[in-house]
Amino acid sequence: MCSNTFISEFAPNVFQLLPACFAYTGASAISLFVYRMEAVIVHRLEQSLIRRVVRYVKYVFYVNIVFVILLTIFIYPDLKHQKEYKQKMEVRFGTFKPYMWCDNCFFCNFDSNIFRIFFYVAGCAVVLGGTTGGIAFHVTVKALSAVSSRLTAKTRAAHKNYLMSLSLAAGVHVVCIVLPLLGFLSAINVLISLSQFRYFPFILALVIQEHGAASTVIMFLTNNLLRKALKKMLFCDEIIPTVENSSQHRRSTLAVPD
Repeated sequence: MCSNTFISEFAPNVFQLLPACFAYTGASAISLFVYRMEAVIVHRLEQSLIRRVVRYVKYVFYVNIVFVILLTIFIYPDLKHQKEYKQKMEVRFGTFKPYMWCDNCFFCNFDSNIFRIFFYVAGCAVVLGGTTGGIAFHVTVKALSAVSSRLTAKTRAAHKNYLMSLSLAAGVHVVCIVLPLLGFLSAINVLISLSQFRYFPFILALVIQEHGAASTVIMFLTNNLLRKALKKMLFCDEIIPTVENSSQHRRSTLAVPD
């Protein structure tokens, strides 16, 4: 990783790619929560205020994401060229080890106005996304708990199960992505020497890397519909009857006299 050749752009480029990946994940989660809300209140003709708020905040989130993606392009010089900033940090924290001067070792340069704007806009995107998903979740729970709901008990139970599974999966993403990133941010800007926490960065990287597997396991354990579909796929519950029916049909066809 430590290099001053063209490979030295690997870490800054990955940092630039992360917002796009997180934006896709966040937009997908928000769409699922909003879609679940609309599916539950589909029979309601009136447009409640909170329902309109969800729609408007969702659109603001999408616009905010566009600015985040654009700003990731403009922060490249602040990630790549950090000699002066590292010298400033060295005065603040003490002499750096030689590998810290590698281009792949970089700080979040908050002396740069562009990077500060990027950081604040990205923070607004997180707040807007969480607000949209949270309000949609609240509306869905309220609609499912309403006595006047037109949904049958079976349909309501299915909606509640899916909502619980979706909420747990979203919670796994928050715990396994947002919290480790905050840890990395503090490590990059505050805890320069992590000798007392030797495996701290590796643990955080492992948590981020395996968040997808953890989320998938949670969904399979909590989502009844998904679990039933998996059982049918593994045990061929739909394929075997089809084969048997086709065999019986073939035998009956052969048994028909000329």
